[in-house]
Amino acid sequence: MLRYKYYGEQTGKQGRPKEFDDKVDVKKLDTNYFSLDLSTEEFKIYSAVVNSKAFKRDIKLAVAVFFKDGKEIARKLYFSTDLEQEGIKIVRYYR
Repeated sequence: MLRYKYYGEQTGKQGRPKEFDDKVDVKKLDTNYFSLDLSTEEFKIYSAVVNSKAFKRDIKLAVAVFFKDGKEIARKLYFSTDLEQEGIKIVRYYR
């Protein structure tokens, strides 16, 4: 499960501070977190820093959306544990 990191203000109430926001839905990418790294006629690459529950750490997620004749044909997820790496390089290295 992938989760968005919470960057908002803490409430100041008792208890553990909020660390994560919502789950990542790859069909509907939240533009508050994802940024468009590259856009061509054939594909678009979006990237964001998210938390992976399985890996118990933050990862840099790159979502590649492929198009053919103007219609979406596939979505592929690529990731790296290097949070500073660009989404374009992640897709290039692991594709």
